[in-house]
Amino acid sequence: MKKSNSLKDFLTLTHRIMHLALQGLLRVDFLHETSKILMEFSACDSVEMWLRERGKFYRSEVKRATNQPFYFEIMPSGKDKQGRVIPDFKKCTCFEKICQDVFI
Repeated sequence: MKKSNSLKDFLTLTHRIMHLALQGLLRVDFLHETSKILMEFSACDSVEMWLRERGKFYRSEVKRATNQPFYFEIMPSGKDKQGRVIPDFKKCTCFEKICQDVFI
């Protein structure tokens, strides 16, 4: 049975992630550690995170039961008609379209 998280649990989660952010870790290390924290907190089997910074998109994924538990990539980017930087997907699945809409 999954336990429900309290406000105190979410505050603790926020403090753990902010503590990592203030350590000056490399992006890949920050995303890896944050993904592990989120996976532990949510009891999910995998977590995928996207980070947009200075016109670049970073994607990471961590999985609980796999031979490659962490994946990291810098996504290519392009510009839309309004000149906004957006991820340049090689193929555009429904999920990737949703991610693109969120980033814009």
